[in-house]
Formats: sequence, structure tokens, C-alpha cells
Amino acid sequence: MCTSLSFLDALNCTYVGRTLEFAGDMPWNVSYFPKDLNFTSAITATKNGISYKTSKAFISITLNTSPQGTPGNPQNLKVIHGLNEAGLNFGANAFGLTDGPVIEQDKIPSALAFIDIGSWALGQFSTVAELQTALKQQIIYCTPLAAMNSNTTPLHCIFYDVTGASLVLEFVDKQMKIYQNPWGVMTNAPEFSWHLTNLNNYTNLSNIDTQTQTFNTTTAGGTQQLSQPDSGIATSVIPGANNSPGRFIKAFYYSQFAAKNTASDITQTQLPTTASAPTAPSPKPDQSVYMLSHIMNNFDRPIDITYDPPSSSASPEGKGPSEFTVWTALSDLSRRKFFVRNFTELNYQHFDLYDLSEVTTFKTIPYMKMYQGLGDSNSQALINA
Repeated sequence: MCTSLSFLDALNCTYVGRTLEFAGDMPWNVSYFPKDLNFTSAITATKNGISYKTSKAFISITLNTSPQGTPGNPQNLKVIHGLNEAGLNFGANAFGLTDGPVIEQDKIPSALAFIDIGSWALGQFSTVAELQTALKQQIIYCTPLAAMNSNTTPLHCIFYDVTGASLVLEFVDKQMKIYQNPWGVMTNAPEFSWHLTNLNNYTNLSNIDTQTQTFNTTTAGGTQQLSQPDSGIATSVIPGANNSPGRFIKAFYYSQFAAKNTASDITQTQLPTTASAPTAPSPKPDQSVYMLSHIMNNFDRPIDITYDPPSSSASPEGKGPSEFTVWTALSDLSRRKFFVRNFTELNYQHFDLYDLSEVTTFKTIPYMKMYQGLGDSNSQALINA
């Protein structure tokens, strides 16, 4: 399962956070895809769909879906979450209800496999509006995904751009469904339209703590005031379960009410539109990244905090009975910064697309094996103090 959300600062700069939950280990990599990289989308074991070339460089978390493939081959690494040099962000979340169109043999040469949509989108488009136009013209087939033991592609995906625009793409009833996403939130099943309807049941959401309330007693005409002994009661209206409907409301709440930098705290600079670094960037956006990291801590799931017995079909993917937060990713869309933290880390690793802008070859690292641990010891600093 997964939780995705966006967060805007006082200047409406966009930040995106997402977690990925999975029941077991998978071969995750952090990969950099430069411009002018060629891809071919395989639709069946013997027939290919479209070929495309990247015109935008991007960084992403990738999954090796080919048992015979090597991580060094970009064709074998499927993009699950990423950010491109134009500030377009993509994320794929688990969606077991996927029901795509039937494959028509004569249309295969013009088709894209859904599992390739990450590289296709991040490699070619800059904005959500531009992408939506292209999606309406592109045939997409939900091909089997052996890595998740599925005869389809059990995913749906969300896109964001630097303006804060967002859309959701999923396949239901053998049709492509494209939704404008005014809230920037997505979790998993049911289908996205259900979550938008369910949100209407939460008009009572508020971050204002009600410290006291007066109630009638059983004595005629009598009243008594109750007073809470602590702060934080406002969050009692948020669903407590880790299931998809509960997390959707929780993500909506946090993205709405978390504190934003005030306009006076931020030096407004011209946001970059190319791969050149901005001039004299203000340090204040870092505060928004810190805030986003705290927001995403609320969706970090330990192992066995929910457990699916062997007879359950709740977590068909993976190789274990308990989903846990394998990794969390943060994206600063305006500054093209990408942050990742896996289950065995306390701190985030930081990747900057401006720093990578001169790299012209494909690069990848086995993220979960390379980065882990509790961080450096600072005991000596105390000794030396």
C-alpha cells in the first residue's frame, strides 16, 4: 500500500511526499535517466509497443521487474516514483482493482505498457496539462506484472507539477480514468472517485482544539463543563485505521493544516525553468521540506503493526504477512530536489537534479543495500567539548 500527498508553502511552491508499503523485500534502486535515452515498451513476450526517447532527465526509485535482467540496463528498471528536470513528479501506488482494456493485436505497435508510464511521462513532459493531453491520445495496456504475482498491472498513478496541479490515472471497467485531483492526495483502493465522494463525510475536520465544552447533567436545569487535560484533541476526528480510506482522510488533514512558511519568511526568487541552478536561492524552502518529512512520519508503518494471516488475500504482493514502510520519498518540485529514506535509515539521502544536470549516461545504485544504519556517532564531539 502507499500514501501520496502534496504540500504547498506560502508562495504556492509544491512539495510531494509518499510512502511505499510492501510485504517483503524487493530489488529497489535509485536511478538517474539522462536525456536522449531510448526505451521500447514490451506488450507481450514477443511483441513490442511504442519506442520513445527521453527529452527530460529525471531521477527515480526503480524496481527491477526482469528476473533475467541486470540492474544496469535501464530497460529492466521500472519507474515507481520520480521527479524530472521540469518539476514533474510521478508516483505509482498499489491498486488491486486494475481492470484495463483487452489487448488488441493490431494496436500493439501503438501501445504503451502501463508499467512503463513512469519513464514515458517523466522523460517527455513538463506539466500535468501537457501530460493529460498526451494520455488521451495514448493506448495503454495493463500487462501482467510477475514481480507482483499479478496477471495485470495492479497500480494506479498520480502526477504533480510545479504549479500544484495534480491528476490521477487508473484503469477500471476496462477503461482509462483520468481525474483532476484538487487535493493532491492518493492512497489505494477503492477507485479514486470513491475517495472524493467519501471526503464529503468529513466536513467537520478542523485543527482547532476544543479545550472545554458544557453539557447538560441529568439534574433538571443543571450543566457541567468538561475540560480536556492536554492538547491534540482535534485529530480525534481522523480515522485511526491504516487502511486506504483512513489514510486518504489522514493525508488530506495533514496536507491541509500543517504550518506553511509565511510570505515574510521567504525571499521570492525566479523559479528555474531549465536545468541551471537558481540564483541566490532562499534557505526557507528547507523549512517546508522539514515540515513535509514530519507529515510523512505519520504514515510510517512498522513491521507487524498490522498482520495478514496466511489465509488472507489482503496483501497479495510481496513475500511476507506484514506490510511495512519500505521507503519514503520527498520531492521539492521548484528546486528539483529528491529525498529518500528506507526502512533501515534514520535520515534522508538527498539527490539534486541540478547537480546531475551534466551527467549524460544512465546511473543506478542498489539503494536499500547502499544506505542503511543509524547515522554517524557524535560521541567524540561531546568528549571534545
